[in-house]
Amino acid sequence: MKNEDNKIGSSYTIIAALLLCITSFCPFDIQDAVAIVTACVLGLQGAGAVGLYIVIGMARIPVLPGHSGGTGILTGSQGGFIWGIFFAALLCGLLMGNVLKKKKPVGLLERAEAEAKAGKIQWFYLIKLLLVMAASFVVVQTPGVFWYATVVSRENLEAGKLALTYGEAFDICTKPQIPMLLIKLAVSYPLVLILRKLFEPKRG
Repeated sequence: MKNEDNKIGSSYTIIAALLLCITSFCPFDIQDAVAIVTACVLGLQGAGAVGLYIVIGMARIPVLPGHSGGTGILTGSQGGFIWGIFFAALLCGLLMGNVLKKKKPVGLLERAEAEAKAGKIQWFYLIKLLLVMAASFVVVQTPGVFWYATVVSRENLEAGKLALTYGEAFDICTKPQIPMLLIKLAVSYPLVLILRKLFEPKRG
């Protein structure tokens, strides 16, 4: 049974990685939302799917943001956002756990979810999940802004220009994206609740 669960989990990991590749061609930047939702459902295997997605992009297949591929984008000004997606998926994976696996809840949100299913303080779990998902989007942006400022500052200094401050990097990269980030959170949050309910193994 354990081997069967692992095979199923691995299949979902590959499917999730391919889904991330496909969404790179969407006119909107939604890879971060897809990665967070995936990790909230598949746990650490969701983070593994993001890692596989990054590896596919490193193989020069144009699936990374901006329809790009290769290792150059990971070290370029946008590289921090890509790694931020992985760190966000890792955070969600650690806290949420894989809903496909029939095991005792161990993660912070897993335990809260189990209590909610038992009819205890369901609102507390819903608030926790919302806060974790909001924090995950912040996790995506934080290394992205710092990395962008570092890379652009280095390029500016080499060209004899002024360095870019983190505040300026935030204004360039994140501030214009705040409305879209809120929309992605508003859509991702109920989607996670639905998918965790849908993919939960039937017991008894």
